[in-house]
Amino acid sequence: MTKDVNDVEKVVLRALARRLGNDRFDVWFGNRIRLQFRKDELEVLAHSRFYADRLSSMFGTIIAETASEAIGASCRVRFSIDPTATTSHESDSEQPTEASQPARTAKNPDDTSNPSSPFGHRR
Repeated sequence: MTKDVNDVEKVVLRALARRLGNDRFDVWFGNRIRLQFRKDELEVLAHSRFYADRLSSMFGTIIAETASEAIGASCRVRFSIDPTATTSHESDSEQPTEASQPARTAKNPDDTSNPSSPFGHRR
């Protein structure tokens, strides 16, 4: 039975890796989540709501069982968005970001490209 908060988090991650296999664990958990243990609750912090929901549906039961085994008592699991996450997946919106939009360049007044052509081929 583990009571130290840091130990619980480490034990849960190691046990999940054993249960899921290292490859599957690395794909879904690896460096993509953070765990925080408080009293009888383990919070799984993910970079987005979509990812948190996906982890919950796919691994919620396994995580709860693993955490309960680690502390030797029943443990609730909560999935949340990590406020410290600094990934490119910070927004769950379907709106394209500036980075995904095509670059727009200023028109060169000397440009004789065909404005009706979508490819700007010269006449």
